[in-house]
Amino acid sequence: MSVLASRLAALGLPQDSVIALQGPASVGQVVALLAASRAGLIPMFIPELWREADLTPAIEGSGARAMVSFGDADDTVDLHCRVAAGVFAVRFVCALRDDAPDGVIALGSLDDLVTGEIGRIPSYRSGNPADHVAVLTWDVGPDGPYLVPRSHRALVAGGVPTLLAGRLDESAVLLSTVALSSFAGLTCSMVVWLLAGGTLALARPASTAELIETVPLVSGTHLLLPSDVGGSLSAEGRFKTCPDLRVVLLLNRAPELVPTPWLTEDIGVVDITAWGEAALLARRRDGAEQRAVVPTRADASAGLDPVAVAMVGHRTLQGTLALAGAMVPHMAFPASAGSGLPLVAEGAYDTGWTCHANAEGALVSDAPPRGVARIGGYRVSLRDAEAKLSKLLGAPVEVAALPHRVLGQRVVAATEGAVDPAASAALPLVGLSPAKARRSA
Repeated sequence: MSVLASRLAALGLPQDSVIALQGPASVGQVVALLAASRAGLIPMFIPELWREADLTPAIEGSGARAMVSFGDADDTVDLHCRVAAGVFAVRFVCALRDDAPDGVIALGSLDDLVTGEIGRIPSYRSGNPADHVAVLTWDVGPDGPYLVPRSHRALVAGGVPTLLAGRLDESAVLLSTVALSSFAGLTCSMVVWLLAGGTLALARPASTAELIETVPLVSGTHLLLPSDVGGSLSAEGRFKTCPDLRVVLLLNRAPELVPTPWLTEDIGVVDITAWGEAALLARRRDGAEQRAVVPTRADASAGLDPVAVAMVGHRTLQGTLALAGAMVPHMAFPASAGSGLPLVAEGAYDTGWTCHANAEGALVSDAPPRGVARIGGYRVSLRDAEAKLSKLLGAPVEVAALPHRVLGQRVVAATEGAVDPAASAALPLVGLSPAKARRSA
């Protein structure tokens, strides 16, 4: 990490310059995040499947000075070169590998970084570094993507609930299948690992069978995976082949839905509910599955719920759930320009989810934000997609979200009130498909 930090510092970027990180979840991504912070830069995670249509305005709006890609594939490197050619602020395109195409700086592979020499690293910043912006992620509202900044203090506050509910310690081996480019993925894997001091393994299984084979190979004691996948594996009795597995962490990105049933009695389960990039709630399931309950300020004042230390909620006049607390972002980035961060009274973050109060006065989510589709771990603006797709095809196009058992939702394109196969085939070009598109508008 220190070797990479010194190489990033050698680029000569001013302190607090934004550096974009894009690629699959990997050890290199973890090292790059820590190295960028140590070099005095602000790392910004870019969702892996974002192409030019999303990446170019994101780089322009954030003022990123450098872009770093991971892995051996050349498509992300080529993508960064095309984007950098059209964005004046980008000074460097880098790749975490030993060799790179012309115009791209090779920062070195992990093997090279292990044996490399540590160069000059900036001294630690003055003041309280815990309150400084530590990482930037992207969320999506009805009007499109916007930046979400978080300090080191907020990241720790986001990781502690999962750490305590999952009962992780220095003996834990956490296997994560969730991308690090979101707040939930970052805090429930990397931050929890740093707090617990155990072992972190990152997996990108091509199938559930491969995942189940991987768990005993790494002697996994804790497994982080999407809620629907975990529920299906439990119903099929697939965890019986994982002798060391103690706890499964189920990440649910649909707070309005009841979590999937858990049928493996000898393995504990923790429900982690995420409201986009706003916040997350981690609770150990001790009884029947139920929707996540958000504590209120009254619960915090009375000390009724320990979760209220990190997150509390209230119902806005529009009937939506607004969150505040140590893990919740409360300031737009950059602060002088604003970014569309949905802040309401007293700096609370409006999630867009409608909610109601239950019999105990706690808040329960009812429906997701309007105008936003949820595809796997990605959120996309339907209005933004319609504008991009209409511009690409030169004709008005409507984009709608339909339920999907595996992905949560899927999107279709329609013209004149009927599904248009040609327009739907162009959806990957505007970032609305799990499939990667090499070229984009």
